[in-house]
Amino acid sequence: MGLKKVNSYDIYDTIIARTMLDPTTIFDLIEKKTQIIDFKNIRMKAQAQNGQTLDTIYDRFKIITGFSDKQIEDLKELEIQTEIENSYLILSVSNYIEKNDILVSDMYFNADQLGRILKALGFKKHNKIYSSAMGKSKADGSMYAYLLEQYQIIFHFGDNEHSDIKMAVENHIHGALIEVSKMNETEQFFYAKGNEKFAFQLRKFRHKNPYKLNTYDYHLYNDQVALNIPVLILLSKHLNDILIQENRDTVLFLTRDGCLIEHIFGTLYPAHKIVTFQSSRLMNLTYHDNEEYKAYVKKTYNHQTCLIFDLHGSFNTGRAMYMELFGHLPRVHLFIYDNYNKETFPGLSFNIDKRTQKNIDDTIELFNADTIGTLVDMKHGKFIRNKLEYNFNDVKIYRNTVLQFCAYMKEQRMEARKCPPVQLLVEFYTQNKQKPHLIGFLETHAPDKVDYNVYVVPFFLLALFAVFIFRLTKQKKKYMKVMKTLWKKYIYK
Repeated sequence: MGLKKVNSYDIYDTIIARTMLDPTTIFDLIEKKTQIIDFKNIRMKAQAQNGQTLDTIYDRFKIITGFSDKQIEDLKELEIQTEIENSYLILSVSNYIEKNDILVSDMYFNADQLGRILKALGFKKHNKIYSSAMGKSKADGSMYAYLLEQYQIIFHFGDNEHSDIKMAVENHIHGALIEVSKMNETEQFFYAKGNEKFAFQLRKFRHKNPYKLNTYDYHLYNDQVALNIPVLILLSKHLNDILIQENRDTVLFLTRDGCLIEHIFGTLYPAHKIVTFQSSRLMNLTYHDNEEYKAYVKKTYNHQTCLIFDLHGSFNTGRAMYMELFGHLPRVHLFIYDNYNKETFPGLSFNIDKRTQKNIDDTIELFNADTIGTLVDMKHGKFIRNKLEYNFNDVKIYRNTVLQFCAYMKEQRMEARKCPPVQLLVEFYTQNKQKPHLIGFLETHAPDKVDYNVYVVPFFLLALFAVFIFRLTKQKKKYMKVMKTLWKKYIYK
């Protein structure tokens, strides 16, 4: 019987992420909890002198400090608990580990301690764990040699280029580098701007990605977290500033571009009124004979209290309707103003002007695609829409990601005042949105349904014509010849 085929996974920074960049920050937290003077330095010194296992580290710590056995046991337990409190699972990896796969770590925690940590973080599988605490190491290759006596390892997944990749390959195992635990460009941007907590909150939510690593759905989720959600948060802060400055209390989020930001804005600013405002360029152009839609607009928009929001455009098509209905243009804010031939008006404000910033594209609209088609009519109190031009499942991932983030904001108590300042909005968008490798364009993957009704009348007429020919000729050979000609000419082609 051959060896069992498995994949092996590193644990820290592959399955588990910490809430900090430097692992030794754990020792700072313990020092703060215990008030032990210079704990961090002593703990690191003990590890440097005898760091194979947690037990050997604290044996050395005891020699250095003279602490009692009970104090040492309490410190070991506190370190494990502090690790648990400041770690979480990377779901796009941990969710897809098979039951026969093995977990391999070069940490000083032994297998039982690692198992405790994983279980406390919500890892419910019972995979076999191997730790360098047993005297074998990935770094020198001895762990791989030991494991290959028991398993046929197909892939080893990990974040360390030497221990997880180079040494795996040297032992004839395919090494797969996983760097998902590292900060991405968005997180680095906010971290560098002094918004460290916000950067780590984005990173933690990114690690909640439920889709398998590097799949199409995985990238759709990640793009929302890295590229769209920060924009929507900063935009929401700006809209709130406008409402306060102008003594307004209501935002009308135009369909369909406002479908996601209205949730972010509502989570950050629940005191304001939010309206999903049914609108489209087509309705703006064809409103003249639709008294019902004009009445809807007049009832919904109030010039003293409302602010209309759209992501991208110039509000060009809506100007004539509002002039007719109200005698003046409305108060509108756009994220990106995009019209080279149309002048702005006093009630129109925007964050980015495409007339001066030529490199801005329409990516923002794709990231905010709605799950409904464009509005084409209003009849009997109902809004009539075209079919959705995007793949519904793709757009649903965008929507669900934002809704999950809103729940996450409440869970993390991400208040607006703790989010980055509005001044970073344009800088972030122009630096991060224009990278050519980014995913964001949605395609309709499912083939269009064939409307067979369009063929009923032609085939009915053809059948009548066939009967006519048969009666006219009353000769089977001539009839078959005519039908064959018709088939080739009108149907088979």
